[in-house]
Amino acid sequence: MAEYLIVPDGPAAGEPLLLTDEQALFVLQLYALRPDFDGPAIRGRTLTNGRRIRRGVLSRPKGWGKLRLLS
Repeated sequence: MAEYLIVPDGPAAGEPLLLTDEQALFVLQLYALRPDFDGPAIRGRTLTNGRRIRRGVLSRPKGWGKLRLLS
């Protein structure tokens, strides 16, 4: 994410997308695998989900998580 995503618009448009600590932790937890998962994720035509969390939503007010520069 840090290498390929950029801010799409606004004053920081084109800059690398920097996640807050809370956002980064959310992404890490969302993609965490179950400790008992032995893989592979695909067996024949069946998809087995090794993730601990199947789906999630991080909802915050508009503008939350933006970098604020102190002058």
